Amino acid sequence: MAAVAAHFIALRGLPAELRGWLEAYKAEPQNKVSTLNLVLDVLYLASCLVISVGLYRFRWWAKSLLIPSIAAGLLLSGTARIDVDVQWVASLKYLSSMLSGVILALVYWSPLSDMFRKGAV
Repeated sequence: MAAVAAHFIALRGLPAELRGWLEAYKAEPQNKVSTLNLVLDVLYLASCLVISVGLYRFRWWAKSLLIPSIAAGLLLSGTARIDVDVQWVASLKYLSSMLSGVILALVYWSPLSDMFRKGAV
């Protein structure tokens, strides 16, 4: 979620020529975001938030939904348009992906995985 916020903050920092090209690209009819994609993205973001809270509270259902949510995110990334990011936003997105992998490993292959069975917290 921080990567999404950083993306919109960084758009103002792009050079005027690049920002102009990007706005013209997004304004073309074939590059418009469909309502379906927008709804799917919002639902995905909301589900990630719910799963994150469930993981924080060691709920079994959050553990079982983690891998499908990562797969859904990969499928949704295929519907994304071309976008330009400044380097620090790209780094933040990369770190976010790495953190997802760390969380996945902790949830399934660490002593913390037992806490999901016990229903701690």
